[in-house]
Amino acid sequence: MGTVTFQKQTLRILSFFLIFLGFCLISPRLFSQRGDTVYVSATATPDSICAGASSQLLATVVGGTGPYTFSWIPVTGLNNPNIANPVASPTTTTQYHVNVVDAAFHSGSDSALVSIIPTPDSPGTINGSSVVCRDSTAGYSIQFVPGAISYSWTVPAGAQILSGQNTIAIVVQWGNTGGNISVIAGNQCGNSNPSVLAITINSPPSQPATIQGPALVCNAADVIYSVSTVPEANSYFWTVPPDAIILSGQYTDSVFVQWGANAGNITVVALNNCGESSPRNRAIGLETLPEPAGIITGNDTICSNYENYSYTIPAIPGATSYTWSFPVGMKITSGTGTSSVVVTISPAAISGSISVEGNNTCGSGTPGSKNISVKTCAGISEYKAGTGISVYPNPAEKVLNLTINSGQNQTELQIVDVNGQLILRKQLEIPSPEFIYKIDVSAFVRGVYFVKLVNSKRVVIRKIILQ
Repeated sequence: MGTVTFQKQTLRILSFFLIFLGFCLISPRLFSQRGDTVYVSATATPDSICAGASSQLLATVVGGTGPYTFSWIPVTGLNNPNIANPVASPTTTTQYHVNVVDAAFHSGSDSALVSIIPTPDSPGTINGSSVVCRDSTAGYSIQFVPGAISYSWTVPAGAQILSGQNTIAIVVQWGNTGGNISVIAGNQCGNSNPSVLAITINSPPSQPATIQGPALVCNAADVIYSVSTVPEANSYFWTVPPDAIILSGQYTDSVFVQWGANAGNITVVALNNCGESSPRNRAIGLETLPEPAGIITGNDTICSNYENYSYTIPAIPGATSYTWSFPVGMKITSGTGTSSVVVTISPAAISGSISVEGNNTCGSGTPGSKNISVKTCAGISEYKAGTGISVYPNPAEKVLNLTINSGQNQTELQIVDVNGQLILRKQLEIPSPEFIYKIDVSAFVRGVYFVKLVNSKRVVIRKIILQ
């Protein structure tokens, strides 16, 4: 820039002398009459400087009669305002004026402008994504800065500028670490303040935790599988065996699946805009109906009014529980849902068939069965008609009368229904040989019942009908 300014000043002085010489040659008489005119040319070299630098001022005089007196204004920034060539060090752009007076007090004037070149303004907003994926590339740019002739970019450790340094646009290769990306604009007088953009590095999501749901499923069963939310994920992708169907929930953390006819793996990956996690797998087995029940072991002839008959079946492959059924008057007292049960036989029990089947989540298998016969066993005596007890009226409606002649002072009265459920139990004190006890049966459900009298010597059962 200094060479260009010098050439301009030289051409200006040369033009001034050429014009003056031509004027003298053409009009010598006029010149002789104008010898008192003072011609001044003011220059600044260089005419543009950085703040804190200096420019050489020069006043070139033609005409008049020396010696000359020089006066420059403003005086601020001048080393000597009263010489032809002071040094100017202005802090702002300044127009310097010079007035020249010759010995005959003839004067002339001119001016020179010294411009201060400013440092560039801070670049504007850095354009580009502030959230990037690990190991990805991304572009960043700014608008041109007036007066800037260079641009310097910096990126965090672990990142690399692939292209564009010293321009308004760069391409960055990111690593695993975020941080600030910044740029400054510069010229011959200095650099601007930086513009800064904070960058966050994202990674693919973490692997989902264990898949929740049944480990065994039935053919064509509808089942739900899910995973705990992965914080970095914004969706999930599930895969199932070829003959299974995801009915709903794909891209969420829970899916509703219609299973097929085969075992297989269910798999899920977590997704975000930086990629996918490593997969989480779970092997799912196929569950089938339990196998047919085997042979039931236990008594096939049992006594009425007896406790603790045991019935057992071998473990059924595939069964998680067992369902037993018994004829009327028989009740399971322990072992419900297992392969071995204990049964109480009521006085009202009837002969029939025992059955048992294995169960699991897919349903029930083929049952096994065993016929049993209920008998009144020896050692249990029963009063016949006219042997010490009578029950009347039978059928009864509201009141049932018991006439008792047992020879025992204490007798227990029991009334049970046809299912063996105890409806009434009472200890009776018999004060006389012909004792009559009245029972209010108006609140009983209509149907068949059994009246049972028990003492230390015998048990007597009577069947009654309430209507």
